[in-house]
Amino acid sequence: MLFKKRSDYVVFPGITGLGNDGFYGQTFRAEITREFPVEAIYLKLQFSLTVATSVTFVDPTPGAGWFAAIKRVTVQVADGARTRNVVDASGVQLIEYARNIMAGGDSNYNSNRFIATATNVTLYVPIYFAHPQVSDPVSSMFLLPAPRYNQNIVVTVITDTKANVVTGTNTETLTDLSLKVDRREVNIPDWQYFDTELSEVSYSLAATGQQSFELGVPGAYTGIQLYTRSSALARNNPFTANSENRLQYLGNVVRRFRIEDVQAENEWSIPGAIQATAGTPNAGVYFLDFLTDRVGESVDEVGSVLETNFLAATGARMQLLLNIASSGGTLSLLSHRIFGDISGLKMKSVGSAPAPGK
Repeated sequence: MLFKKRSDYVVFPGITGLGNDGFYGQTFRAEITREFPVEAIYLKLQFSLTVATSVTFVDPTPGAGWFAAIKRVTVQVADGARTRNVVDASGVQLIEYARNIMAGGDSNYNSNRFIATATNVTLYVPIYFAHPQVSDPVSSMFLLPAPRYNQNIVVTVITDTKANVVTGTNTETLTDLSLKVDRREVNIPDWQYFDTELSEVSYSLAATGQQSFELGVPGAYTGIQLYTRSSALARNNPFTANSENRLQYLGNVVRRFRIEDVQAENEWSIPGAIQATAGTPNAGVYFLDFLTDRVGESVDEVGSVLETNFLAATGARMQLLLNIASSGGTLSLLSHRIFGDISGLKMKSVGSAPAPGK
């Protein structure tokens, strides 16, 4: 990247002595100081088990998913005009989003994604501000501009109850809850930053048939991740098989797609062990990528993002029209968007570029 890296870590206060399942159902807060803009935050949750237990890492079914321990993560900033969340999402959504934009997780995640027998569990959840799919210098414009805030950045982690995470007679003892913080030493005084947001909104799938879900305005979306669960909280595919789904505004269709095709595109882009069982795709996570459409690749500009700024004056919204076959579950939409006028981040002269050799 353009600027030198600074790394640090922050340990959440109040974690000492949280044995015998004491960290479940708790709220933890930590502050990140404002010396330099923040490139990324890695949330680390580590605990030991009294009995080795075989549990899936990312299946949110009660009793079957360690990442479900991270119920919610928020990153809050105060820029003088207002206090807002730049990140607000569940642990499962965050780790799957990171997997999608990075074309895979770390070795611990890839090896233990579905089944792991362990006496010690370590979870890392990366949260990126400088988007990994965007090359510099554009990527550095998405750094979290901490020096410009009038208060420290506040990271809040809410853990779920034990019943929603793991079953059995064993108990867990928290050994580490911390943040690895990567910063960049920006040495250009008038460097331009763009505000971004990574936010998750959940909906109840109360009925079958075509359902409409509205996207927030304004902003330019780099990606939207659909995450579906049954009424029993298990990952599922509630969509009508091989049916038409649409992304549209005011009747204008931006994308027409089948969920099966989105899933295939996602799976082709992810290396490693990614199936629940042999020949069975991983249900429940479907990523619409507006940067590359080839998950895990990078771009030099953002001309392909899904823009909604032009709708702000009309009162209209971008809509996801999805065909639902199984009701009773939930749909969560995790979206990443850029705010402001991004026209300067797009290539404008490609049509008039000279032919090779001229």
